[in-house]
Amino acid sequence: MNKDLIAELRVLIFRKDLSLQELFEHFAILLVNGDDRATRIVDDLVKEKLKYAIEQHGGKPFKAAMLKEKNLSSPESDVIYDLLDEHDPQKRQ
Repeated sequence: MNKDLIAELRVLIFRKDLSLQELFEHFAILLVNGDDRATRIVDDLVKEKLKYAIEQHGGKPFKAAMLKEKNLSSPESDVIYDLLDEHDPQKRQ
């Protein structure tokens, strides 16, 4: 995170008498307990990260519904498989 963003976040939560640790711990608890809102936030972040990675590798962004209708080009599919492989929680190191 950049310095300005952290500063703005600290001001916002300071006004609510919270610390960064309290904020992140609460979010972590929500996420671990399967809270729909927290899960949706993380899922949205994953989609944005995938979209950015595809764009960086010369592909175009796509929506999930398009996957059923169209085949991905080889570079796009390679990026997706690489990303999935990198972030596979069950992958042994």
